[in-house]
This record gives sequence, structure tokens and C-alpha cells, in this order.
Amino acid sequence: MTVHDAAHARRVLLGLEGPYADPRMATDALDNLDVWIGELDPMARAALADTLLTLALDDDAAVATGAVLGLRSLAEHIDATTAQRAADVLGAPSPDRSPIGFTGTSASTLRGELALAVASAIAHHHPTAARHLLDEPPAGVGRSELGMTIAPVAPDLVIEHATEWFGHDDIGVVVRLPLHWYRIAAGGALGPWPERAHEAVDGAARLQDWPDGDTAALHRAMTGADPHLNRPDGIDDDRRWRIIGGTPQGWTLWRADDGTMAYETLDPGPAWTTTTRLLNPEETEAVRRDGVAAVAEW
Repeated sequence: MTVHDAAHARRVLLGLEGPYADPRMATDALDNLDVWIGELDPMARAALADTLLTLALDDDAAVATGAVLGLRSLAEHIDATTAQRAADVLGAPSPDRSPIGFTGTSASTLRGELALAVASAIAHHHPTAARHLLDEPPAGVGRSELGMTIAPVAPDLVIEHATEWFGHDDIGVVVRLPLHWYRIAAGGALGPWPERAHEAVDGAARLQDWPDGDTAALHRAMTGADPHLNRPDGIDDDRRWRIIGGTPQGWTLWRADDGTMAYETLDPGPAWTTTTRLLNPEETEAVRRDGVAAVAEW
């Protein structure tokens, strides 16, 4: 068996090869694929992901469905080249088909299933392509589902575009962000939230064992009532400010509803004071053009 052999992989997905080739012994053909994946090292898994991406375009919709679902198990092993190819496949003008033959599908089209399977890899390797994917989600999958997929691996992208992409039905995206700082940023940007969102945060806090202080701070940010969590230090005006980028205990980039941007940095020393300055027109344009990556040039 070779991970580069699409014909062999196709037979596995059809349930014709593998330890559970007898359909009475397996839930479905993905059981065969899971056994195969378990025998591979990381490099071989990356190669198999590339092969499955090829089969995602197979004429047989069942084979294509199995290949796309198999990619979910290999998402963390998808390399930069395959991630770019996946982004190209998602953008190709091919007809959308319904997934068939397997349990566990969640999108209504194969294109949507593929987006869910590879979104985290695309976001990790190619943030610009992920931005395009979230700007115009493929047919069959919602932006919220994609946001929950990419949040753990590309929190900066979620923060930068929170108000463009998400709303009060998307608390699931916020609680999947990997650090408290990011959750504060997204929670404040989209506040004030309805009570059901606060209840969801409490549930996530229990499941993920967040410190009580972190949970309380997130609730305050979500209300929009704490000026320290919803406004740059040193700026006291009536504009609504939202965090669009930054690093924990480092710098924070803010944007007001009128488009004004401010850059807040933590001062040296033990006092935990900050300094804020408004961005000039050139810096503001750089952020609009390049995203928060522009801050690296300052």
C-alpha cells in the first residue's frame, strides 16, 4: 500500500480493501481509512492528505465524500502545498454535489464539507486564502462553522474581522479562541451580547476549566460597559472602539466605528501602564490593505 496511490485509496474508500473490507465488520469504509492512517508517520499522513484531496474531485460522489471526510482526520498534517491546492479547489467553478454514502457529514454540499475539512490548514498556512474563504463561504456551509474551525489555529484572523464575519449567534467562535486575550477582544468587539451568549460562556468555562477571573472579565467585555476592556487607554470619547489585533501583554490595535485606528503598547516596568497613539493616514491604509500584519513593520 502506498499513500501516493490514488487507485488504492479509492478502493479503501469504497470498502474493497482494508481489514474491514467485509461490510459486516465495519461501520463504514472510513474505518478502513482510520486503520491505515494509524499506521502512518506524519510525513506519510501529509502525502495521504494530498492523495485524498485529488479524490475529492472523483466522479463517484461516494468516493469524493469519503475522501473529504477522511481529510478531517488529517487536517493537522496538511502541508502548505496541499493547503494551497485545497484553496484552489474550493474556488474552482465546479458544480456542487451532495455528499452521499457516509455518516458524519454536516454540510449540504461536498464543497462545504471540503471547506470544513481543510479550513484550519488553509488558515494556518495561507491566511489570505482563509480570508477569502470566510468572505465568501462556499455553498453548503455557514461562516459560523468555518469560524469555529479556524478559531483555534488563526485567532488573529478572527479578531481582525470579527465584526464583518460574526454576530450574536456566533458565540461558539469566541469560546473556541485559544487564549483569554483573544476571547476578550472578540467578546468586546461584538458586544453587547444577549443573555443566551453569557450562558454559553459559562458552559464553556466549566468545560474548559477557565479561571473565574478570566470568565468574569469576558462577561464584562461582552456587556460593553467596562472602559478598560472596550476602549484604548488614554482615549475618552463617545466613539465605539473595538480590538482588531494585538498580542497578550504587548500591543493592541483598536478601530473606532468611524475608521480611526489607535495603537496601544504596554510600557516597560512593573506598573502595567500603557501608551496610546492614533495611527496616521499611511499606517491606517497599511492596516486596511495588509491587515494587522502591517504592525510588524512599525
